[in-house]
Amino acid sequence: MAQIARHLHRFPPQPTQPWRPAVTLTYAQSLDGCIAAVRGAPTRLSGDDSMLLTHELRARHDAILVGVGTVLADDPQLSTRLVPGHSPRPIVLDSNLRTPLSARLLRDSNGVPRSAIVVCSPERMSSERAAALTAAGAFVLPVARHADEHASAARAPANSRLECSAPPPAGAPCLPGRLELRAVLCALAACSVRTLMVEGGGHVLRSFIAEPELFDALCVTIAPTLLAGGPRFGEPTGDGASLTSLSPRARLDLEHVSYAQLGADVVLFATPARPRQSTAEGAA
Repeated sequence: MAQIARHLHRFPPQPTQPWRPAVTLTYAQSLDGCIAAVRGAPTRLSGDDSMLLTHELRARHDAILVGVGTVLADDPQLSTRLVPGHSPRPIVLDSNLRTPLSARLLRDSNGVPRSAIVVCSPERMSSERAAALTAAGAFVLPVARHADEHASAARAPANSRLECSAPPPAGAPCLPGRLELRAVLCALAACSVRTLMVEGGGHVLRSFIAEPELFDALCVTIAPTLLAGGPRFGEPTGDGASLTSLSPRARLDLEHVSYAQLGADVVLFATPARPRQSTAEGAA
């Protein structure tokens, strides 16, 4: 790990917005941009050294977030079993509460609940499924959409009512049964999540990248593998997170870019380029 030590000083990143956690996006892809061999099936792309890096990054964050599709397909532990350090608190975006009660991320290797947060639509809070997940040790967190924020807050249990100072999403539609990222991040900040690592799936990552003001750092592992025909990053993956649909950005530039070679993999570290006022625009 010595060859990547100079890259790790930027993790966790500093938050750029006071109302949300500092957010790191991380994922692995093949050389031809695929994130899996077959849609909905687990595919390991990272080599051993890159996997150690992933666990090191996990240990540097308070919590780690995935969509429920990733839970259903991979049943990940989301732990730091390969490196010393604490395991981050698991968070699942699951608007319809499909997370299995047997999901490995709900408990540690000793069977002790990890206080995982399962983020759902407010109308699911009174369901038997919510009660079952709570009994399994999870914290079921209803996140109000901006369109029905006040109505759903009244239905939420007292310990789940959260104040949010986040600005309303610019142009993002609020669809029934779907989660909105800004509201999710605000709710997690109210749960004392200060640093957040987002690992997938593809739809969750794509939703963050469509709003680059919502994340602060990017770590991409590129494996020397070709998976022609597999789902590519940026394509809808059906990973079940049920986030609001966002208009795709034509381009997102990165800055503060650096690289490390770990075994046969190449890892890219970067931050999203923030808008700057051009001098030419000011002169006009």
